[in-house]
Amino acid sequence: MLDKVEHRVMKYVFERCRGRKTVLMEPKDILSNVAAAGPKYDLTVKQLEIVIKNLMLDGYIEVYRGDNKGALNYVISLTQKGEAYQREIEDIKSQRIRSIGWKIVLTVIGFAVITILGWIIVL
Repeated sequence: MLDKVEHRVMKYVFERCRGRKTVLMEPKDILSNVAAAGPKYDLTVKQLEIVIKNLMLDGYIEVYRGDNKGALNYVISLTQKGEAYQREIEDIKSQRIRSIGWKIVLTVIGFAVITILGWIIVL
């Protein structure tokens, strides 16, 4: 399961890779996009390297590092799991909604049972 920062980076990579096999990205582009989400997403290049490595280990992306006139670049391609990232996010959201629905149903049933038991004891 990805943490919030990894989700944010993966979301950006997924959007950039949509419809293409590989995409050339600079770390500063990824960092600026992720930082736009708020101060809790401020990353250094070293932290970004760790996030990229984790996404590779989880099987979402394949990354090749390149050097263009002294600047680090990533050549990123989505794996099969990476291409299904959007569907995975939608599944997680629907599971959360179902979970909340069940909690509400169980709360209402519990309230009804307690109310009925209270009436029985009083009578």
